[in-house]
Amino acid sequence: MTSIPAGWYPNPENDLEVRYWDGLQWTTHVQNAVAEKSDAPSSRPRKRRTGRGNTQKRRAPIWVVATTGAAALLLGVGIGAGSDADAANRSTISDLEQQLTLSQEENTTAATALDDAVKSHDEQAAALTEERDDLSDEIETLTKSVEDLTAKVAEAEAKTSSEKQRADAAEAQAAAAVPSTESEPATSPTPTYFQNCSAARAAGAAPVYAGDPGYGPHLDRDGDGVGCE
Repeated sequence: MTSIPAGWYPNPENDLEVRYWDGLQWTTHVQNAVAEKSDAPSSRPRKRRTGRGNTQKRRAPIWVVATTGAAALLLGVGIGAGSDADAANRSTISDLEQQLTLSQEENTTAATALDDAVKSHDEQAAALTEERDDLSDEIETLTKSVEDLTAKVAEAEAKTSSEKQRADAAEAQAAAAVPSTESEPATSPTPTYFQNCSAARAAGAAPVYAGDPGYGPHLDRDGDGVGCE
């Protein structure tokens, strides 16, 4: 881009003014174009004409016209180049905006996917926590059942041991009450026989029941198991 030297140039926004160009950009300093030309040095002496009404006419110096034309030409070239640069910048900005929009959409999609993953993870964690709590309750119930069964088994074992001890004691007592067969010879019991009911009554055995010593069918004529009724 061609660099325009600093100076006063026609104001692009007002043809009746000149505006100061600092070499890079327009400044806010403006003034009347006629005043600026009157302040500029002239290569020719001013001429005055006297006549009717004492009118006076000024002509702009050639160097002012030439300088103004050159400045306008350079400014036009600069503006044209600036227009091309602005178009390129606008295209670049448009591309960047499209990339930004695409990036924002991708970020939104990624954020949505992340939220869904976090939600799914939280749901799975909650389900696992609930399942763990259920298992803990079952384990506690089973533990209590095992403890109850262990207590019952211990109670049953204690009762069995007590009954065994009592049985052993009774067996020992019974063994002590049985006379020794080694000291006395064994004698065969004499069978009891009653010839008739009179004999049974005389012996004091009447009535005689079935299974008692001396019972016999001849004593029980009706066969009801009781003889000598």
